[in-house]
Amino acid sequence: MQLRTFHLQRFDPLALHLRLCPQGPGFLESAAVAPRTGRLSLVPLRRRESYRLDSRGLARLQGGREEFLPGDPFATLGGILDGRRAAPLAATPFPAGFFGFFAYDLAGRIEALPRLANRDRPVPELWLDWVDVTATYHHQQRLLTLASLDPTVDLPSLEVEVRQALATPFP
Repeated sequence: MQLRTFHLQRFDPLALHLRLCPQGPGFLESAAVAPRTGRLSLVPLRRRESYRLDSRGLARLQGGREEFLPGDPFATLGGILDGRRAAPLAATPFPAGFFGFFAYDLAGRIEALPRLANRDRPVPELWLDWVDVTATYHHQQRLLTLASLDPTVDLPSLEVEVRQALATPFP
């Protein structure tokens, strides 16, 4: 795990998301304690692969390919997470990991529930992106921490990209 922390006077998580990872899973804001922002903003900057669970099973999507993974989807995802476990860091609560959503219908895989509603939308029961490069901004301290599980990521160059992405006001 590598980290790079630096000061930024202002931070726009939406602008960073749209400029550096527009295809990627979005961003998170911690609960607001100040009038405009919460304590932290977290922006995933790179996803390595995605996992989708639907009626056909659990699929890994990577490089334009779809591979179905056999077995219990929860055990499979748990095994992936265990194999990539990193030590907790004080600088960021999410240096890397799964980022996505669990749909309401996922409950039917956990317990026996009646299916009364007609599924009229092809929404997966689960969608998780494996994120291995993140940016976490601490609003009160005005610090941005870049984190990467990939030792080949050049964090000083990424800092330059981040500063350039945030230098131009977003329309």
